Amino acid sequence: DHDIVQLAETKYGGTLTKTGRGCFTGDANVLTKDGYKEIKDIEIGEMVLTNDGTYNKVLQKMEYDIIEPMLKIVTKQNNKYYISTCTLDHKILIRRNNKNTFIEARNIKDGDLCCLPVKVSQNRNNNALTSDLEYNPIKILKITGPLDIKVYDIAVENHHNYVLNGMIVHNSAPSFYVTNLLGLTDIDRMK
Repeated sequence: DHDIVQLAETKYGGTLTKTGRGCFTGDANVLTKDGYKEIKDIEIGEMVLTNDGTYNKVLQKMEYDIIEPMLKIVTKQNNKYYISTCTLDHKILIRRNNKNTFIEARNIKDGDLCCLPVKVSQNRNNNALTSDLEYNPIKILKITGPLDIKVYDIAVENHHNYVLNGMIVHNSAPSFYVTNLLGLTDIDRMK
């Protein structure tokens, strides 16, 4: 596990986040092959848009009953505004200092730019293609809570991210129990 974490950090620019879980309220809209759909209604096997403009399969859907603070943020896509409510640890693809990085919601600042694939077109295999990202400013509304609420996330094949409410967000990564014992995550699958 240690060697894999080191490789991920040094070769691929990964960041160890010990929570590994971030979630949205059920009304957040995920961009599927058939259009936007609330995350609470997403089904395993559906195809969702990822950061490179391709559609990838949903492998797992997670639901959690939580009592914790939540962050409200505003994003914009195609002149439509979205208000998203997420846990403080959900990772969102942000453009900062001319670099795209997944950042925990708690560390996003007003004016940070969220990333969204644009120029999406279909190839003969009916996959979406894109060559560019669009950058739109994010507005932080407030931290609320703690809220006693059900939250959702999905695990997506290949790219491990998806488009939600006009931004690219990272999917959850529940850990193996040994990873918790080694101190690489705070997630306890036994609980």
